[in-house]
Amino acid sequence: MKIERRMDEPNDAQLVRRAQRGDKAAFGELFIRYEGRIYGYLYRMVGNRAWAEDLTQEAFIRAHQHLNRFGPPYDFKSWIYRIAGNLAIDGLRRYKDEISLPDWDAGEATAPEPADERAGIDPEQEARREEVRQAIWQTLHQMPENYRQILLLRELEGLSYQEIAAVMGISLDNVRVTLHRARLA
Repeated sequence: MKIERRMDEPNDAQLVRRAQRGDKAAFGELFIRYEGRIYGYLYRMVGNRAWAEDLTQEAFIRAHQHLNRFGPPYDFKSWIYRIAGNLAIDGLRRYKDEISLPDWDAGEATAPEPADERAGIDPEQEARREEVRQAIWQTLHQMPENYRQILLLRELEGLSYQEIAAVMGISLDNVRVTLHRARLA
């Protein structure tokens, strides 16, 4: 389900400019717009709810701290995803030996659903979906970080190739090649 913005609501660039001038409510609106998506993305990256919450908070703190360095074209969405992704990758590298896959029996089995998931699925169909979800989850967490990140950004977060290039700091051609390789992995 896509959320339509009213015509009188400010866009991200307007909110960024207002926040840069000290309008705390403007940054609060950016937080409200992106907090859920960033949390879902980070949870899918790291596989731990508490860690994803901490990383989400840290991503927005860093964005707020560095807001005055952020300039045109004010693509806040790509910028916050990049901050979040870098935090996740840094953490995964730092704690590589201490991290395990989510404990499927402890309620960590499924990542938050994308916002547009259908409701009202029968129990048998839901059980099959859960099996597929678990297999995908395990496969994702065995992939190299860049493959996992690019698949999550494209397939679950729905970012365009241009947005992925901005988030990951790579060229558009590199996005295409890396995404192709990740899909084959």
